[in-house]
Amino acid sequence: MSPTAVFILSDKSSGSSMLHRELLRHDAVQTLPHTVHQEQETLYWMKASAALGDPQVGFVRSRLPYSPSDGRAEAERLLRDNLGEPCPVRTAEDANAGWLRLVDRYGPVLAEKSPHHLHQWAALERMLAFADAAPDVAVRFVGLVRDPMDTLYSMWSRWRVRPEQSEAEWVRAYRNLRRFEKRAGDRLTVVRYEDLVGDPAALAAVFRFVGLEPTDRSDRKVHGRAVHKWQGDAAFGFTPSEETLRLAESYGYERDEMEGRPHALWRPYREAHVAAWR
Repeated sequence: MSPTAVFILSDKSSGSSMLHRELLRHDAVQTLPHTVHQEQETLYWMKASAALGDPQVGFVRSRLPYSPSDGRAEAERLLRDNLGEPCPVRTAEDANAGWLRLVDRYGPVLAEKSPHHLHQWAALERMLAFADAAPDVAVRFVGLVRDPMDTLYSMWSRWRVRPEQSEAEWVRAYRNLRRFEKRAGDRLTVVRYEDLVGDPAALAAVFRFVGLEPTDRSDRKVHGRAVHKWQGDAAFGFTPSEETLRLAESYGYERDEMEGRPHALWRPYREAHVAAWR
């Protein structure tokens, strides 16, 4: 098969690790063995974008955005660690050449997932530019969406990130995905987390979109236990904004399953738990 670069585009806590793991179960799919980040994330296009002086965005509880010098150093470090030799990232051509070398080294299918990418429009544009500059590589983008209430609850329960802060990032990410759809065309497919965990055919469709036959292993570790998990927590009193509800509805989510249960004790409860987490 042709060399293929797969990019999973999602917000944090949206199932990208699960989807990445399922893709890697196929013998043709690899990921980069060396990265300084958790969950095999590279943040390469965030780093390259910063190195090239693009506008950057910040994140809740993160040291990002990178400065141009830090972005260049981190991008070059990633290339050096995975290719075994120095590779400069000083121009757009350098950035594209670096990722192309990674695809050649770790193909035939190199699968990458970095939730930060969907938040950074400049990074998305760099990824599209790579696709245009590498016509011999089949570039495939998989947009992954998850119910915002489950996404925000996951970040709240795991890291005590205020849902009100996570919500703004969720909206930013999926407004970018809507915009990206218009630019990426048939290089992009969009799938919902709930469909992936509820219907094996949805995962099979992702494999076929990438150009692979689905795996038939019986030890899949995909489950739907986290769907609507927030509804089991009576203390979770967050309510999403109208903007969030409308954007989620555009992805097929039902408003009455996302509206939350506001209560007077939510704010003091939230702040007490945020303080305790720190």
